[in-house]
Amino acid sequence: MNSIEKLKLTSKSEKETIDIGYNIGLNLDNSDVVLLYGEMGAGKTRITAGIAKGIGSEMTVRSPTFVIINEYPGPKILFHCDFYRLNNLFEAYDLDIESRFDKGIVVVEWPDTFEEIFTQNVLKVKISIPENPDSRNILLESTNKRTNDLIGNIKQNYEK
Repeated sequence: MNSIEKLKLTSKSEKETIDIGYNIGLNLDNSDVVLLYGEMGAGKTRITAGIAKGIGSEMTVRSPTFVIINEYPGPKILFHCDFYRLNNLFEAYDLDIESRFDKGIVVVEWPDTFEEIFTQNVLKVKISIPENPDSRNILLESTNKRTNDLIGNIKQNYEK
């Protein structure tokens, strides 16, 4: 890969955060992985709700903190994972996440300790809360040509 693409976005409301997720979801395909970073309450599940809408799922997105993985059917399947309660890499591998890569789109909250599992088509989404608690700074970062193209497509949606 020649360079890492980045796109900085600002959300001023929960709706705008969901809309950013929607624009991401419109461009996702099976085998894409979205890793969501941010403190508790940053909006990771709101981004995922938008992604679900963008891929055509009509299901209500809920945090998978206690069940670890939620599956949302639609024209494409979304696997929404929350690794917050996992203690080590072995527990992550026991979930057999890799078997879902070709079956749908995988979105992971709290991936920090488990990044080595995700090796292809990874879009990193880093969410931070600025001084205004209703706003969010959202940084999209590519890891390969596929996610460079993904960010390029998302940029085009914002330039219209």
